[in-house]
Amino acid sequence: MTEYGEDQGVHFEKIEPQNLDEVAVVAQCLDNQWVPRELLKDMTGKGSSLEDVAAERSELVRAEYLRALLTAKQVVVNRAFLYNNHAIIQDFAQDGPARKAFVKLLHNRAIIPYFYKEESPVQRTREVQTVRGGFEAWTSACLEAEEISCLRLSWFENRNADLTEKLGLSFHHFALTVPGRAMRGGGAEFSRHLGFPEADIPEFRAVLRKVQEFAIKIETEKERGVTRQELYVKFITPEGDDPTLGRCDNTKPFAAELKQLFDLQYNTGLPEFLDRLPLRPADTLHRSALRESVPERRSSNVVDPGDLERTLKTRIAFDTLSEKLNPLQTASLLDLGIQEIARVRLSTEWEEYIRQLNRLVVMRDPAQFGLYAQNIIESYGAVLRRLGERSSRHAWLTQRRAILEISGVKLRVCYGRRPTMQQMGEITGEQMNTMATVKTVIVNKLSAVRRPAEPELAVDTLRSYIGDPRHFLEQLKSALSADGFDELPRLPNLGRSPAGVEQDVEQQQAS
Repeated sequence: MTEYGEDQGVHFEKIEPQNLDEVAVVAQCLDNQWVPRELLKDMTGKGSSLEDVAAERSELVRAEYLRALLTAKQVVVNRAFLYNNHAIIQDFAQDGPARKAFVKLLHNRAIIPYFYKEESPVQRTREVQTVRGGFEAWTSACLEAEEISCLRLSWFENRNADLTEKLGLSFHHFALTVPGRAMRGGGAEFSRHLGFPEADIPEFRAVLRKVQEFAIKIETEKERGVTRQELYVKFITPEGDDPTLGRCDNTKPFAAELKQLFDLQYNTGLPEFLDRLPLRPADTLHRSALRESVPERRSSNVVDPGDLERTLKTRIAFDTLSEKLNPLQTASLLDLGIQEIARVRLSTEWEEYIRQLNRLVVMRDPAQFGLYAQNIIESYGAVLRRLGERSSRHAWLTQRRAILEISGVKLRVCYGRRPTMQQMGEITGEQMNTMATVKTVIVNKLSAVRRPAEPELAVDTLRSYIGDPRHFLEQLKSALSADGFDELPRLPNLGRSPAGVEQDVEQQQAS
């Protein structure tokens, strides 16, 4: 039975992970250390800090935050981000339409604050830095919302303490086991995901062993797990630099690569414990880059390799649909206020989209993929039209794509009158069992250059474990070619990754 609390006039529902909606996500973009890969590369080369790129980064964070609210039923937000992240605070810092919309989203359980150990939404946490006036504005918004839902791993104190300790130790476990993930063909897979030469694999493995040794040292001397900030200080940031500045030290080997791995692991821990989905921002490592162990028990959304092939070959069902689609008018995410997102979420079109998305995310029968994906295209197109009703608009023509991610390499499949496929990266080195993921992607066919603020949609759909990734990829391309897909010239790198809902290694189990 759900319990309720009250503090300083703020009423709140106490919920636990099983009370979340199936299409609930945790948005990685709100992490104060998140940086897209291209921007991180530029920062590392120039020795820049997060403050130096604040203007560019803030736009990207804002776009991804609004994408989360548009494309998911619920967005779980770490309690600290609600009063120390400008992308969120700007909506409720002052009276006006944006504040009213934020309060409504909070009241309607679209935004779910997550508590670490706090017992109420207006309990100030001493170690959390806040934007000036941010906590006071947050408290006022909670009062105005009348009642909100607040999430903890458990509302039983001892149980919550145990679970939050395990959550922290999941990061420590990663630091202890990461050298083993680079053994044999794992080193080559790391090099493809992270973009460093295969000749550097031995040096990368040596650095990972140092990460392991440092984690053991922390465990031995302090009797606790290593933290991300400690790893930053040791392996990423310049000597004496505040790690919150986000600066990478060029003299520390693989500083930028390690930052990406540390951040990815840090941001997948909570979704795993909540048994829900991480929402990966654009141009960010896929979870498969963590090289997690293949579970002994196959979870329910893991399919046979042949199902992945059949999924990618379902172009016939889309040829007629693609030709019938007319360009529509929609809006860039950065041209929208949160009030427009709130308005669209109240529409019957958005409700139908969420219903179809839920069917796709929890899909058990790969044979139904074509039908579900077609329904997503149509329902999300209706949502995009709604977006363009009251804002600055631009033309959008829906194109459905599928992206196979396997062993640090992508195969992008585009559907339509002239279907194509294009490989990005190359699988080399020793072959080993690895996870392959098929992602359904909806993009604007009229955009010559993909823009971060475009309201694209991407959802991990099916997964399979492949024993020989290189052989599987070549076999798949041959089957697609026989089915009428033209192969475009191979690209040397992964290119920009679409933002989207990302499945965990273990499928979400029904509550």
